[in-house]
Amino acid sequence: MTYTNNARDNAYRAIAHLVYYAHSEETITYGELGRRIGIHHRPVRFLLGYIRDEICCRRGLPLLNVIVVKKSTGLPGESFLSGGTSHLTDEEYKRRFEELRDQVFAYAGWDALLRDLGLTPVND
Repeated sequence: MTYTNNARDNAYRAIAHLVYYAHSEETITYGELGRRIGIHHRPVRFLLGYIRDEICCRRGLPLLNVIVVKKSTGLPGESFLSGGTSHLTDEEYKRRFEELRDQVFAYAGWDALLRDLGLTPVND
């Protein structure tokens, strides 16, 4: 997928916030992430796709995008996996999210990623 410069720029603004939540072992809603970086919640999915594909997958990192969830369900959107989720049952969807979320929470290299990207940690 080709991402816009806007998606890329917003992704870089969001990553430090996501790392903070990963360290805290907490999820964050689309709306809250949008508020923290100053955008509406609807385009958050595009920056998350960029983080998934261009940051995490390219570096072999856990999918940091999965800790952004819908307020109504506590689950990520349908495109949290690069191949989509239409092939998953509801139970498989939840189980896959939980597995990936736990990998994000357990990963010890998030601060190194921030350094590699030239980003400063945030203290939400």
